[in-house]
Amino acid sequence: MKKLTYLWTLLILAALVITLIFVIPFERSNPKSVSSVEWQLHLGTMFRDIGYGLSILDESRVLIAGWTTKENSEFTDDQDVYLAEISSAGELLWERRLGGSKSDGASGICSTKDGGIIVVGSTWSTDGDVTNNHGQQDVWVLKFNKNRDLEWEKTFGGSDVETAFDVQQVSDGGYIFVGYTKSQDGDVGKNHGQEDIWIVKLSESGEIEWERTFGGSSWDNAYSVCETHDKGYIVVGFTFSDDGDVKEKHESADYWVLRLNNNGEMLWQKCLGGNNWDQAFSVVETDDKGFAVLGTTWSDNVDESRGAGDYWLVKLSETGEIKWSKRFGGSNDDIGAEILQTEDKGFIICGATWSYDGDVSGKHGGSDYWVVKTDSQGNLQWQTCLGDDMDEIAYGIQKVKSTEYVVSGISYSPVMGIKARSHGGGDIWVVKLR
Repeated sequence: MKKLTYLWTLLILAALVITLIFVIPFERSNPKSVSSVEWQLHLGTMFRDIGYGLSILDESRVLIAGWTTKENSEFTDDQDVYLAEISSAGELLWERRLGGSKSDGASGICSTKDGGIIVVGSTWSTDGDVTNNHGQQDVWVLKFNKNRDLEWEKTFGGSDVETAFDVQQVSDGGYIFVGYTKSQDGDVGKNHGQEDIWIVKLSESGEIEWERTFGGSSWDNAYSVCETHDKGYIVVGFTFSDDGDVKEKHESADYWVLRLNNNGEMLWQKCLGGNNWDQAFSVVETDDKGFAVLGTTWSDNVDESRGAGDYWLVKLSETGEIKWSKRFGGSNDDIGAEILQTEDKGFIICGATWSYDGDVSGKHGGSDYWVVKTDSQGNLQWQTCLGDDMDEIAYGIQKVKSTEYVVSGISYSPVMGIKARSHGGGDIWVVKLR
């Protein structure tokens, strides 16, 4: 498996597989259908378009954030921020492209209490919709009101490279984003080594209230943040470091879990992993005030390996102790992307599978979106493959109603099956499951 230095590399690596079409959930020894596709929609240009961020507004409307190829561009990596809002019936209500003359993109989106939207990503531009840039690549944060007018946009960073992958509105009305930084100037207080986790708390108007860097002398990155019941934060990503803020690391890259207080000070940290690459992408606080972490493990000494990379779900206590862990997959790579806790205290997780065996059933060509439902102890209850003849990968899943979910990502498949249309190159593909 290709080694990565930060999220885009792994996500884009995973994005070489994304396909979505039919649902065949199953229990390990007794396959059965438990879900169906209510609607699907794909968005994009004739080149590559990727939906990274997904959020739900008012338990009905779907918000998408990602990257789209610039109009009239000759290069597929020349991108703009792409935003869309979709009705509960799967109709496109609103879309917007923003950026400058260089490459820009969005990776996280969250609905806000005022009916608006907060978006996070990165920009290399210094013109167009971008009013400032500190150096090379900056974090770019955009706030829209309930009428979808741009209220403000701001860049954050130093003289080197920064990007952010997740943003959440928190209980005081402000925002928190996480990602990585390579700078040690500008908005960045310090840097421990090559690439640090960067966590920034913003006011409601987008002013920095505090920022924190965590890491060691090697590569460290954060992909997901969640506010906790005590108004602190849980953050997950990966670390290659074995010094600095990193304690008790295993070989290669580990899941890195950080528990912070309300001021961003570390309460505890936990390295999770084995003898190979392990990378966490998503975290939720659970009903027992503990945490569930999802990502991918390539270690063969972590639980029971199915083959190559597997989904790896780890349940932690409130203090970071492992309560249980499970891995899911087949003999090829399976990349875990996002996790939610369900009303029955189980979990629903999504990502992509390249496998045709093991826990995977009903697989199509290339790679498929892979949705897995577990009980409260991580035991597999059913799974669903969504795809067509080429590659698809899911980056996000969100609950719309009690047992209804929306999944989004990228699809490279042409017009086949339920995929009624294709723009070409690679489309943002949104699917509603019930």
